[in-house]
Amino acid sequence: LWAVSQAAPLRRVKVQGDLKLHDNGAQASGGVLANAEVGGNVEFGSQQQYICRSVNFAGKDRMEAHNEFTSAWNAVFVDCTGDALPEANDGMGVDEKGNTLPCIVRDDTPKVVVDKPYIAVKNDGET
Repeated sequence: LWAVSQAAPLRRVKVQGDLKLHDNGAQASGGVLANAEVGGNVEFGSQQQYICRSVNFAGKDRMEAHNEFTSAWNAVFVDCTGDALPEANDGMGVDEKGNTLPCIVRDDTPKVVVDKPYIAVKNDGET
């Protein structure tokens, strides 16, 4: 269980089982999961928004826009891998109960991936 807000990123971890990012629907307003490997399922639950960067999602259940495995409003996946990754969508659909589906953004092959505080700019302005 890692139910926090934006000020507490979860970075450089290897989770062998499931990872629950909310406290049974209690308020959780978003966060960051980076440089991680999750062996089980990830449950975003009530998170408003979440960004995942360089994460291997090895769980067996696919994250889909209409289930507890994705965030409430939007989710961004950058340089992430794994069969459990959700498909990208524009957030304009609704589920069978009429709830708006979250926006899911994926960039599977970004040009540059950096991790603070390891950003370096060369004299020519390139990273």
